[in-house]
Amino acid sequence: MKRPKIDLSKEGIKEFFFRHGEKVFFGAACALILLFFWMGFSTPAYNTTTPSEMLQIAERAEDYINRNDNWEKIKEYRQADSEAVKRIEESEQLDPAALPFPIFPEPLWPRRTPAWTPSLNRPRISARGFSAPRLC
Repeated sequence: MKRPKIDLSKEGIKEFFFRHGEKVFFGAACALILLFFWMGFSTPAYNTTTPSEMLQIAERAEDYINRNDNWEKIKEYRQADSEAVKRIEESEQLDPAALPFPIFPEPLWPRRTPAWTPSLNRPRISARGFSAPRLC
């Protein structure tokens, strides 16, 4: 069997993707699906930890947070602003009703005109016969 010639020119690449583009993209999609399945099945499962062990882990974390020596380590970085309450109490009280903000400054959607409905007249019956009402 004769070996296929590889044409790396612009026309050759266009011809290759014209003839085999859907196969290339289908192969890439299949590869991505297989990659996602492999990644999904290779993640660690959490079935080794029982609910009581998870409760113990949570209690240990809570004890670590509530210990005073941990807060002593970060106290120089976590300085509270003791003047904040005083500044808030001394600030001018804000009246929300005095703000110049209309509730609905403009319609949320444009107003549409109602649809035209023809007037409905009763049919006229005369000696000459039946006549239907005019719609226009």
